[in-house]
Amino acid sequence: MRKDSPWKQNVSLAILSSHENGFMEDLDKTWVRYQECDSRSNAPATLTFENMAGVFMLVAGGIAAGIFLIFIEIAYKRHKDARRKQMQLAFAAVNVWRKNLQQFPPTDITGQLNLSDPSVSTVV
Repeated sequence: MRKDSPWKQNVSLAILSSHENGFMEDLDKTWVRYQECDSRSNAPATLTFENMAGVFMLVAGGIAAGIFLIFIEIAYKRHKDARRKQMQLAFAAVNVWRKNLQQFPPTDITGQLNLSDPSVSTVV
């Protein structure tokens, strides 16, 4: 509270009256429980597995997440390679098809030779 606060006197009197009535001691007994320290134990505190269990659980969770991500990456790579092989096979089939088409002379829709095409030579 500020030095020149108009509430300073009222709050101080309320705290003093609560202390005189025993209300503050009741609060101490209810909320602040005094426990005497064990004076027999002078040894330093040691870390046990129970104290470190959270750390081990986090490490195990990180390892499990890493393994899961590795499997996802492997599956994605296999899928991507399979798609690439399919595309290569399709391009190879298209190239074979084009090569086969170039061996035959062009014909019109009815299957007859197009004699007006200068690239077609007719030898009889």
